[in-house]
Amino acid sequence: MFLSAMAAAALWAGVPRAGLAQAPDASVPGDLTTLFEIGGLVLDTNGDEVPDFVNASLVTGETPTLAETRAAAEIAARLGFETMALDLPVARGTAAEGVLVVVGRGGLAASGLVSPGVDPASLDAGEGAGVVREAVGRRWVLVVGWDYEGLVAAPRRLA
Repeated sequence: MFLSAMAAAALWAGVPRAGLAQAPDASVPGDLTTLFEIGGLVLDTNGDEVPDFVNASLVTGETPTLAETRAAAEIAARLGFETMALDLPVARGTAAEGVLVVVGRGGLAASGLVSPGVDPASLDAGEGAGVVREAVGRRWVLVVGWDYEGLVAAPRRLA
């Protein structure tokens, strides 16, 4: 358990890599069903039809809560699983290229989105949500929960 958490944390704590060989496919609809297709959250940078690059950046608050850290680690682990040939590290922050995956209330605040389209306070206790939004010329995946249990459950629904 500790080792897998460390691996996920390593994915989460990275910086962006420049010079992608393939840009995200703008024709892919902005919904959860297509996020893990090549051109969404993952890219094939060498043309072998195997995802080898995470086209996403995790956005958390400056001091993420335990639930936000746990949710971000679970998302990073899933992204690593999807790539099969991942080059580490996974980008973190709003300045990175690609899809921005916003985690929790802290991530929403750090994102700078004026009208994110999802309000954690509107969810029920234990409920989490993962939604896709197009805003500010980018694709955003918002992963939020009303409380600890909801936020921890949200990445599993996303996956």
